[in-house]
Amino acid sequence: MQSCIRICAGPATSPRLAALQHAWDAQLAPHAGERLEPLLYNAARGHGQQVVFAADGDRLIGCAAWVLLGVVQDGCAYGAPVIVLEPQAAPPLLEAVIAAVKHAGATRLRISARPQESAKQQALHAAGFTPVFDFVTFSLACSATIQAALPQDLTPVPFEALNWRKLYALYGESFRSTPNSPLPAFEVFMEDWRDLNREASQVLQSADGTYVAFCFIQDAVVESVGVDEVARGRGIANALYQHAVATLHAQGAASLSALVASSNTASMRLHQKTGFTESAPRRTVYELAL
Repeated sequence: MQSCIRICAGPATSPRLAALQHAWDAQLAPHAGERLEPLLYNAARGHGQQVVFAADGDRLIGCAAWVLLGVVQDGCAYGAPVIVLEPQAAPPLLEAVIAAVKHAGATRLRISARPQESAKQQALHAAGFTPVFDFVTFSLACSATIQAALPQDLTPVPFEALNWRKLYALYGESFRSTPNSPLPAFEVFMEDWRDLNREASQVLQSADGTYVAFCFIQDAVVESVGVDEVARGRGIANALYQHAVATLHAQGAASLSALVASSNTASMRLHQKTGFTESAPRRTVYELAL
């Protein structure tokens, strides 16, 4: 008897979600996927309201979430993550995401796929998606080497004293022309960064209190790094990274990783110059005009 695939809304129970996580990690081995529970239920995904699951009986064989942060700015929505454990899960999951983002007013949809995700890649091609760029995973070994000095006119801002509105403005300016980096709403921005590694992360200000640069680290991953355009070329990003790897080394981490769009040539050059090396297969980002 042929199985019947159901598309259902969350939330999934913890044991079923844990089983999905385990199967996804096995699919991507030796490079595990992101932690699903905090990813699916964060603010950018409506705390689980922008998530659907594919089930075969009681077994989850896939899930898909969508992010609408870029729809107002440029019409672009993002399907992330889209997990396909069995080929028959792919078409209904894609249909659910496409319908949801079109309803929200999106005119484009982007979804990424790793080389191991052949069933998802085939479904994306069949649905009319085309590749636009790659995501590159970089890693830098953590060590206790002497840290690069900050420019003398810049000082770290204590996290308890952060002016989140000023930081939000700097973040938006830093990523104004960066692909695949839509500006979230202010409330989402604050929630996304509340669990930062505050020892490894830094926000820098000039003598007059202007925010100039930031580096956000969660676990041992670079979530975001940015330097105001007028302050670039002074080695600030390198100093931020050296502080991060030294701090992470003291915390017992082996390496710091960062995800960079191949189309962002400035960021690619920065990470290569700073000593990062590619450490995982590239992810291809596919786009569909809606």
